[in-house]
Amino acid sequence: MGNAHWLVAMQADAGSAAAHVDAMRRALPGVVPGSEVEAYLRFSLHRRLHSLQRYEEAWTELDRGLAIGRRLDPFDASADHALFDALRATDASAIASARDGVSGGGMIFVVGMFRSGTSLIERVLTGHPDVVDGGETYQFTAAMREAADQDGTGVIDLPLFARAPHIDYARVGERMAAYATWRKGGKARLTEKLPSNYLLLPWILRALPDAKIVHLRRDARDTCFSNLRTMFRGAAAYSNDAMDMARHYRAYEALMAHWHRAMPGCILDVQYADFVADPARQAERLLAFCGLNFDPRVLDLAAARGHTTTASAGELRRGILRNRGDDWRHYAAHLAPMLDLLDRA
Repeated sequence: MGNAHWLVAMQADAGSAAAHVDAMRRALPGVVPGSEVEAYLRFSLHRRLHSLQRYEEAWTELDRGLAIGRRLDPFDASADHALFDALRATDASAIASARDGVSGGGMIFVVGMFRSGTSLIERVLTGHPDVVDGGETYQFTAAMREAADQDGTGVIDLPLFARAPHIDYARVGERMAAYATWRKGGKARLTEKLPSNYLLLPWILRALPDAKIVHLRRDARDTCFSNLRTMFRGAAAYSNDAMDMARHYRAYEALMAHWHRAMPGCILDVQYADFVADPARQAERLLAFCGLNFDPRVLDLAAARGHTTTASAGELRRGILRNRGDDWRHYAAHLAPMLDLLDRA
């Protein structure tokens, strides 16, 4: 069960790492070469070897896992670029300002790149007595696709984008408000933490005029390397190649800059480094943006309600980590082309 090894490897228990490495290496000859199970084992070996500071071995395993990932989840770079080009060409201000959807859902969308700190911020919000955690769902995409009568994969694709101007956003808002009312159970706010919802921001604000958008930003090198060493299995095909990862990250940054210009004041940027350096001040700012009074309990992550099932679950159980990051430095020679592209951006 490769996914079970991956879940174990994501935990912080370095004391069991050596034994786990031995167990996985004994298991490797019995798995189908190039299979999902082998990929899980390679990514897991990377994690465990990294925790043992055996960085060259760790890179070898990550490189093998990424190669399998590219075969299992091929990335269409041309389609990705075309989608970002189309999104940046939208009149986001006109879309968002139409606001012909439904108020009253009380939803907080926490967006950004995967591995940027979105789980931490949702956990902080969940500590507030008026907030319920919704986790990562595709509820908004499902509502858009239903209204557009357009099936597909991912948060948005070019066919859905083409139909977006013709969607009944009141219908989208009604579906989302009904979902939020059910999920909140009488509370004021509900989080939706699917990071890639950043692709949909003007349509979210059109369908849900009172929605709050919280955007997490983290160091580009930390974000990109953390994506590379995480097995998403279908959710982020670009993360199986360092250069694809860097180009996707640059497109994300350009799109977020476009959204900010078109919708000033609608998006709260939260810098991950600033938050972990001064959690109380940043939490107060976050809660104020979401229309919530400050409550010191939000900083007690262990006591926060709800649960986390993302790759950050093990980290969150250890509280707000101030020394998280810079793991990429151990692999800088291998990552040089990606780092150069990010630096030039």
